[in-house]
Order: sequence, then structure tokens, then C-alpha cells
Amino acid sequence: MQSKLHKQAIEILIVFAVLSLLTNLSAQKRHQVRPASDTVTDLHCDSSSSEPSRVFAGTIVEIHGTDCYRQVGKETPIRLDADRNKLSSVLVNDRLRCFGDSWLEIETTGDIKNRGPSFHLAAGDGCFPMPTPAKSRRDGRLLKPPGPSPGPQRGDSSLICWPPDKGAVRSRDLMFRWLPNVVGSVVSLTLFDQPGRDLWHVDNVDGKAGQFSSPEMNRAVAEYFERGGTNPIVLLIEDSKGNPSHIEFSVLTDKSEKQLESLLNDCDLRNKGVLARLCRINTLSESGLNLELEAELEKALEYAPHSEELLSRKQQTLQATRSLCPPH
Repeated sequence: MQSKLHKQAIEILIVFAVLSLLTNLSAQKRHQVRPASDTVTDLHCDSSSSEPSRVFAGTIVEIHGTDCYRQVGKETPIRLDADRNKLSSVLVNDRLRCFGDSWLEIETTGDIKNRGPSFHLAAGDGCFPMPTPAKSRRDGRLLKPPGPSPGPQRGDSSLICWPPDKGAVRSRDLMFRWLPNVVGSVVSLTLFDQPGRDLWHVDNVDGKAGQFSSPEMNRAVAEYFERGGTNPIVLLIEDSKGNPSHIEFSVLTDKSEKQLESLLNDCDLRNKGVLARLCRINTLSESGLNLELEAELEKALEYAPHSEELLSRKQQTLQATRSLCPPH
């Protein structure tokens, strides 16, 4: 009798040991514990394309934990930081993977103005290659990551500091400013359309004043757009020393301003919190209103003050809007 009970006890212990082993193996598979190494060299997305892309695919909305990675092409995977990489753009073919208890919340969309569906990526999901997003712009084109173009924005326009070169102004803010200490006593101002036809001209402007505006100039620009004129237009300043300087810029007409305000209102109605700010940033990026874009970036940084992407875009915007003129 004791021998039989002893045998049954041994069988029960064996069953528990096997069940415990299977449970541990299942948990290890579910959590995808990465190898004991400080560096992850590959996320093992064998079935996905490793070719990097410039097609915008979505945004990393949330990063939980310290063991999530992003790999672009054949580069070494980068560990995602909850502060610095929050609100980062992701592109088609980017590979994402989490280990242990870490997870990501990712929003997928091909339209940077309209927010798309979001999902959680946990360790058990393995490696996730970003697909081509289902949503795209109304004209069917997918968008690249938003933001102003990097690099110098002024060309040969060191004399002129408003409007911003390659930027845009609202019609109510249309005036011209220049550096008064580098021009002669008088200047002439001329506006051209892209074919090079004169739109407006004035002579004998006080160069030391450093700025000029007039109802006649505003009216000439308004009439140009009413006739079907298009952006950008060119401002040429020539001083009494024979020094020319020019920029090209865009003017938001009353119709364009109404369309922009409608898009910004849609951002606020369809989104909340930081997603509304991202929508407004992307809308203003396309408008060329870099001063207003700078203000929106500041507000977005209140939600994610260490976001590398937002900080980079702010720096680029500052370079595009940096004024050389003294305060007026």
C-alpha cells in the first residue's frame, strides 16, 4: 500500500514538473525575453523588406518601458527612449520590436493632417515592419515626414528680414523690413510675379527707416491675386549704393486664410491634446507660416519636452524664421 502511494506521489510530482516547465516556456515565448546583451544587433524581421523608405507611415504615440527598438534598413536597432523618442515619425519598412514587459502605442496613417487608428505592439507580437498606410492624401499621394526643409533659408537675401525668404505671410501682415545700417539713404522697392512682370514699385523710400508699408502696395497685391495671380512673388530692394537684394515669398489671400482656419479648426474638433497639436503643426508646415508654426511647436513640447523630433523641427523652424532686423 505504501509503495503504491509512493508511486502515485512520484507521478504527481512529475506531472507538476512538466506543467511548470511548459508554463515557463510559454511565458518566455509570450514575453520574448531578448538575449542577455546590452546591444541588440538585429530585430530578425526576415520576411520584411530591409530597404529604407521616405514614406510617412505613422507616429509613435507612447513608449512604455525601456526595451523597445526601431531598426531602419540594415542599421543597428536603436533603443527607443520614452522621453526623447515620443511622438517620433515612423516610415514604411521601419521595423519595431519590444521585449519583456515593454510596449509601444503606434498610430498608423498616411495623412499627417488626419489621425489614424492606433494599436499596441507588445513583446508577444514579435517584429513589426511598418506597412504602407491605408490612408493617404485626397490626391492619393503619400506624404513624407512633415516639417520645414533643413538648411539655409535666406539665399542672398541678407539685407531683407521680412517677409521671410521662402516663407509666407498673411495679407494683413504684409510689410517690408530690411537692415537699415547696411543700405544707402534711399531705397527702391519692386514686386514681381514669377514671369518677371512688375506688380508694384516705389522709389525714394527712406533707407534708414528699415521698413515700409502702404495701402497702395496692399491693394496692388490684392488685385494681383483677384486677377488669378499665383504665389510666390518676388521682392527686390535696391539702395542708393547700387546694392540689390531679393527674396521670394507667398501671401495668404483672404480665401486661403479661410481655408487654413477651417483646417486648423478641424484639427481641434477631431483630435485632443497632443494629437491636436501635431495636426496643427503639420497643417502650418504646409502653409509656410513659420512664426505660427514655431508657436505650435512650443505648445506641443509642453506635452513631450524631450521629444527629439519636435526639438529638431523647432530648431529648423528657428533657422527659417530667424530675423536679422532689430525689434520694431
